[in-house]
Amino acid sequence: MKRGLLAALLLTLCSIGISRESPQPGQGFIDVPGGPVWYSVAGDGPGIPLLVLHGGPGGRICGYARLDALGNERPIVRYDQLGSGRSGRPDDLSLWNVERFVEELHVVRQQLGLGQMHLLGHSWGGSLAAAYVLEKGTDGIASVILSSPLLSTPLWVEDANYLRSLLPEDVQKTLTEHEAAGTTDSDEYQEASEVFYERHVNGGKLTENPAECDAARAASLSTNTCGGPLSFMRPAPCSILMSPIDCMKSMFLFCLSLASLMKHDQKEWPSFKN
Repeated sequence: MKRGLLAALLLTLCSIGISRESPQPGQGFIDVPGGPVWYSVAGDGPGIPLLVLHGGPGGRICGYARLDALGNERPIVRYDQLGSGRSGRPDDLSLWNVERFVEELHVVRQQLGLGQMHLLGHSWGGSLAAAYVLEKGTDGIASVILSSPLLSTPLWVEDANYLRSLLPEDVQKTLTEHEAAGTTDSDEYQEASEVFYERHVNGGKLTENPAECDAARAASLSTNTCGGPLSFMRPAPCSILMSPIDCMKSMFLFCLSLASLMKHDQKEWPSFKN
């Protein structure tokens, strides 16, 4: 009983003073710093909207269209970050930094009237979610879901390089030679990188993307500028290096998300009615 009351109190503290608003179903574009971004709102369920952040940088949101099926419970809000998918593709390299992505997210939230929301970030999207909360605060954020997040670039690169050392020697040689020659856009390098992703990132061959992805290309400029051609090659602009305190804050937010979903009986889980 006490555990349930504590969870309810924590959730109230996070949401106090924020009006309950829901965006209308549909698609469109929003002007953010650097250009327009495409967004989609699916469903008009009564629950607090869920805003989804894709990975990358340079990924695309179409792969998360499967979440739209939850629209009868709550609005599902997705958007392609600038430089990818259906969004604008500026060639200004100064745009690819964490701070601008945070402002982009904030503008999208404001324009769609997301006074309250659940925030889900996958991979790089988890980095963006954590950076956003640390910069903008927790007002109106009912929960933060960090799915395979990147919270420390140095540790991420260290782990990725260890996994790279487990690849077949000929694959490692191909990667090294092309990186030294600056030809990471070659077919041979891409094929070798796929071996890495199949073994250590995707857990096998990727499943077929939703039909929505046919009209939404992944990005290359923002990916290579901001994230590097592979997980073990991440240059400075979008590197994440959170302090131990910031990492603890991010983990607290994750624990708060779990607490806010639990019923008084910790063995039961709700049907996401909020």
